[in-house]
Amino acid sequence: MIPSQRFTAPAALLLGVAVGLAGIQAPTRGQESRLAKVTASPNAQSSAHHPTTGTRPTASAGAYTAAWNSLKDGQLPKKERIALQCAILQEWAMVDLSAALRAVVADQDSWRSWGDDPIRSALHAGIASQPDLAWCFIETHAFGLHTRWIREAWIKVVGPHDPMKVLRRSPHFPPSERDTVMVIATESTFAPAQPDTAGEEFVSLVLTLPNQPDHFPPRKSLIHKLRSTVGYPGLLDRVGRTQNPDVRGVYLEAYLGIAGGLPINPQAESSWKSELESLSPGIRKEAEQILRDQQEMRWGG
Repeated sequence: MIPSQRFTAPAALLLGVAVGLAGIQAPTRGQESRLAKVTASPNAQSSAHHPTTGTRPTASAGAYTAAWNSLKDGQLPKKERIALQCAILQEWAMVDLSAALRAVVADQDSWRSWGDDPIRSALHAGIASQPDLAWCFIETHAFGLHTRWIREAWIKVVGPHDPMKVLRRSPHFPPSERDTVMVIATESTFAPAQPDTAGEEFVSLVLTLPNQPDHFPPRKSLIHKLRSTVGYPGLLDRVGRTQNPDVRGVYLEAYLGIAGGLPINPQAESSWKSELESLSPGIRKEAEQILRDQQEMRWGG
């Protein structure tokens, strides 16, 4: 190693991981000077927003910055450079999410298109591990126009693990992203392993969300998604089990929407009417009221 270079332990490990993930040979002595001009700078600082500063070496944030900057000399082929950048970002975002985001925002190759990008995707683990910090950046528009893809990433990685958190934020999103939130949150909440109580809490929260003038009401959006997520006869099972009348009304309307869409033939109609008849008189009255209120649904007596 060049005598003037004193690599920190985190930086040395980082480069080793990065090289391994890139699938290329370890750097030669000459390449070391290009790939990792990292020193244990006393001025290296972690982000003021980072919640784990006390558990990480202070110099590690500076090491990631230096490792990232060392790849800007254009000496590596693009594919290998991106692989190294992704390896750095995956670790960096866990140490200092703000700095990692700033690095990606400043890197034109990482935001030339709005589609999936490996460099932006490398931030996902950091965003998922610090959802409230990431949301603070989104809410304050800390990264300007780049807030859009950061918000999309936040929905994508936080939604499956904490659908209620994402759902609560959904009124702040544009219509297309509210649709995405409802899809991700509903599928996560009503996955087979989830208890009934999770679904009831989720539906109750949806019923409190404000209507938006430019989009379907949240209740209608949820009912539409429940038809494909829970389906038939899962919805009818939930109708019979839930004790909350408001939640039951959502399940019942979603179920009736499926039943009303079955092929119009005497056999199909007889089947779902028979299932409703097996429910308690009170629930049958609720179903009849829904069918009267919803003109597109037809259910003869």
